[in-house]
Amino acid sequence: MTRLLAAAILAVSVTSGVSFRSGDLAGDVRDPDGRWIVGATVVLTSSESTSRKTVTDKSGAFHFGDLAPGTYRIVVNMSRFKAWDARFAIAEGESLRTTFPMSLGDLSESMTIAIEPDRQSGARATPTPSVPPGRGRSAGATAAPPPTNAPRQLPPPLPDPEDRRPGGEVVEPKGQVLPSPSYPPGARSAGMTGSVFVRGIIGKDGKTADVRVMGRAISLASGERSQEEVAFDEQVLTAVKRWRFTPCRLNGKPVDVGLTAILRFELRPPIR
Repeated sequence: MTRLLAAAILAVSVTSGVSFRSGDLAGDVRDPDGRWIVGATVVLTSSESTSRKTVTDKSGAFHFGDLAPGTYRIVVNMSRFKAWDARFAIAEGESLRTTFPMSLGDLSESMTIAIEPDRQSGARATPTPSVPPGRGRSAGATAAPPPTNAPRQLPPPLPDPEDRRPGGEVVEPKGQVLPSPSYPPGARSAGMTGSVFVRGIIGKDGKTADVRVMGRAISLASGERSQEEVAFDEQVLTAVKRWRFTPCRLNGKPVDVGLTAILRFELRPPIR
């Protein structure tokens, strides 16, 4: 971190007639390979909600000088990576150093399974939001109940990497074989509609692994709960375990990446 130490600035500020020695924060942003990420957005917000923004340079570095003593929140964002959110306190004249290790963001997929209601059962489907049938990336939809991303502590600084080439080059996986789950017959007869949320991993070979149901939102025409809800889980797991993708690549190498998906089941009257 010798290059960062050289960036330290110690200044004297005057606020409301009170003099204090200002502090500074310097750091860098790295990918899972430990290589610097160029162009990451770093936003620093004070306890008074005053924000400053910068972008990492060709060495993945950033710097905020002239910081008054107090508490701050720092958020680091980069496309295709999970955001970093941290809080810290800085004392008068203190110089802080940090390194943000970024993790790859999950790939999000969505799919809608839409068929006609079962006329013989007499059950009427509970209306669901209109979503075009087919599959594709979710637009703003979350493939699982979002986790609580509480701000973390400022991560410690790391030595300069051996590989000084810029990193952060990500090629996202693309779906090649994405079979749809079947609509459970019992659920169709009962007029059940809804969504199932799953999470898993896309391996280096493009196959899905560790696929599990994270939750579901099922509506029943009668308003009652039913064991048929489990049938949705079974159909979804069977299908998603057969999904195949091109591998995710980081800096040219295949890597594992998370997968989140939402699968919607809808009953729609036939178009006349």
